[in-house]
Amino acid sequence: MTPEALRIPAPEPGVARVTLSRWLVREGDVVRAGDVIAEIVGDTIVREIEALQSGRIGRILVAAGTRDVAVDTAIAIIDPTGAGNDAAPPAAEQRTGETPRGATYRHAIGTALRGAMEADPALLYLARPPEQGGARLAGELRDAFGHARVIDPGSGAEPALGLAVGAALGGQRVVIDIGRFADIYGALEQVLHVAAKTGPLSGDRATCPLVIRGVHGPAGRLGGVHGQDVAALMAAAPGLTVVAPSEPADARALMEAAIASDTPVIFLESETLFARGCDGGTRPDRPRRIGEARIVRTGRDVTLVGFGAAMPTTLSAAERLDAEGFAAEVIDLGTLRPLDLATVTDSVRRTGRCVTVEHGPSQGGIGAYIAARVTQAAFADLAAPVETCAGADTPCPYAEALEAASVPTTADIVAAVRRTRGT
Repeated sequence: MTPEALRIPAPEPGVARVTLSRWLVREGDVVRAGDVIAEIVGDTIVREIEALQSGRIGRILVAAGTRDVAVDTAIAIIDPTGAGNDAAPPAAEQRTGETPRGATYRHAIGTALRGAMEADPALLYLARPPEQGGARLAGELRDAFGHARVIDPGSGAEPALGLAVGAALGGQRVVIDIGRFADIYGALEQVLHVAAKTGPLSGDRATCPLVIRGVHGPAGRLGGVHGQDVAALMAAAPGLTVVAPSEPADARALMEAAIASDTPVIFLESETLFARGCDGGTRPDRPRRIGEARIVRTGRDVTLVGFGAAMPTTLSAAERLDAEGFAAEVIDLGTLRPLDLATVTDSVRRTGRCVTVEHGPSQGGIGAYIAARVTQAAFADLAAPVETCAGADTPCPYAEALEAASVPTTADIVAAVRRTRGT
């Protein structure tokens, strides 16, 4: 097999030039077909570029940050002969249900969807096709399962969600990829009034087995609309289940659980996590369940609570605190509704301190709610008030430096912990 050039795809019809905003790999890295390896930005859209074949990144031809790159320009060379065993899909993956070492967040979600569609011939997947700016996964599923089960719902969130909600209420199990959750605002009535309320208001005689997946939050020059974090908004809606996995094994397990649920599930993803790999070998004995927070690092001095895209920074802060001789216990919420407050409260009772971390704004945020509930339940055990590290109370900035400053950093979290210590 000969090396193949990876080329810039058109992010949407009519776009001729883009900015190559960032690389998620380096020369020499081994990738698998479907791995997200770069990101491009058009006038009104951000899109990931996926490897079309497994192999090793031989040479990067266009540097990150290059503007006015023409569509179909070769930007890297992938050598399929350099893949070795690292790029081969694990043969036991589908058989064991385990997420292998090196599998990415994006790959794990795709694996869950393929497995579910194979197991349930009636499951429908709604998503824009790659030729209309959708993810490559939609095209792969369409090729595997046909147009009757992998359906292009057309442009616009309102008709797409109307189709998905109607099909789910009619007894069909449905997963819809809406792209960005920022686009859901015009269709909130169908999500909050119809999908979320029909079951409870019918005494659970009617079900709505629907998964709405999409990305949200800051992820590299998305601006005030597409960079919105919607976690708190979705989690405030009775009748919905809301999950926000932070790593591949949990992404797969929670997607599988969401598809099996008879109630509507909001599946929150972040583009900043798509290339995150599974460490393999540190996973617990059983998959993550909906409604279950998990202690991912034990400690005795402070409890750090995060979810989704905030978890890498939260874990980084824990490592820095450990170097200072202050052991942080880290909890990954996984599910935002229903919220596992018992795990958080039990941890705080042991450590006496708590800091919450999220990318959404502080007012009305997940962290503010946790702070209130923990204070009520464990007031006598707290050595200091609960601290909340949250995103700035402002629309997400477009400038990359300002966007980075609008979400909590490792230093911000460490400073919050020091405040609980009075230092």
